[in-house]
Amino acid sequence: ALVHPDVIGEVMLGCGVEREEIVAEIRLLPSIVRPSQATLEGIVDRHAIACRRIGWVDTVLLCTALVDPRKPVVLTFDRRLMREAIRLGVAFTA
Repeated sequence: ALVHPDVIGEVMLGCGVEREEIVAEIRLLPSIVRPSQATLEGIVDRHAIACRRIGWVDTVLLCTALVDPRKPVVLTFDRRLMREAIRLGVAFTA
């Protein structure tokens, strides 16, 4: 399992009594490197990710999975993100 730095940021914005514990735990996972902005923008254009009704953080996750040489997959329960991950071949499917 790898964690994306933007996912840590999203979890940090959450609420709940265990938020700090959860953030501390996921920080123990190895981190994946976020591609440069120029790389991200190029992937968005090349893979027609615009107008797919997903947000920027989700888009960054997809793009990161596409370019990382370890070929990571995206694990999500979000339907729109999963649809795009499947379309791009980076979805975790059990």
